[in-house]
Amino acid sequence: MYYKGTKKDCESYNNLVVIGENYKDSTDRWANVIRNENGQGFAIAKHKDYETDMTLVHSLPDSWCNNLEAWA
Repeated sequence: MYYKGTKKDCESYNNLVVIGENYKDSTDRWANVIRNENGQGFAIAKHKDYETDMTLVHSLPDSWCNNLEAWA
């Protein structure tokens, strides 16, 4: 499952999970932000313990690329 939203929303969700799970040292991300190939939106994998008001989808449509982008 994935949350779809803006780049900023996805990065904020990643930070929520990182802080909540107390990630440190070599693990500094929950998941990479996925950019829609057509330039319309971003997505991030849903963590089972954290929710947000972004749009939740079971999978990403074929129109999305599999290009994972880390926004470090």
